[in-house]
Amino acid sequence: EDWSETLLWDNLPYTALGGKTVAYRVVESAVAGYTDVYAPTHAVPNASFKVTNTLQTTQLVLNKSWIGSSTFITPTSVTFKLEYKLGDGDWESFPNLVAGVAEGGYITLTSNDLKEDGSWEKVISGLPTVNGTQEYSYRVTECTVDYTGNVSTITQPGVYTSTLETTKETDGTWRAAAVNTLDTGDLEVTKIWSDGNDRDHVRAASVTVQLYKDNHEFGEPKVYIRRY
Repeated sequence: EDWSETLLWDNLPYTALGGKTVAYRVVESAVAGYTDVYAPTHAVPNASFKVTNTLQTTQLVLNKSWIGSSTFITPTSVTFKLEYKLGDGDWESFPNLVAGVAEGGYITLTSNDLKEDGSWEKVISGLPTVNGTQEYSYRVTECTVDYTGNVSTITQPGVYTSTLETTKETDGTWRAAAVNTLDTGDLEVTKIWSDGNDRDHVRAASVTVQLYKDNHEFGEPKVYIRRY
């Protein structure tokens, strides 16, 4: 909640020797983590000053992308945990003080956060930058991927290889990039003719081969061409 307090200097003279009007101003000692604005900058007696201290905040841009993804392993949501530390202290869960962060520091991305490049992204604003003389650091960890029909950890072998890096930019913005690269392999098929070197001259000029995945056609067919 915003909060205010009033201070008063009384019995201030209007004029100095010679009749010159006296102007007054106030100067507040620096408050770590805040920027101050004075309105007005100078005033005469029976006027008022307002000093507004605004909390210095930053934001975290959380981006989730998939490389080589396909529809049969598209998740419905991805959950991350936002953590912070002060100075060289220990990492702790960030409290749900700002929009987009649930209790326990959890952030959930869904297809509603879709960008034009196919990634999911959410911006968490209003994160404090300092507490006294100590600076805040932020990081995110990936918790689970909720796939259609089941829940699986992101490190499930044979699905994705994942990387997650949180960095701080020169303007103070934090960026967390979580990238999942689909684990893939090759399937090599060798065609062997066991017909006495085409003894009866019935060997086909070409043969079409279709790949199946879970009893369903997968990908485009390939063709063996007879070259002799």
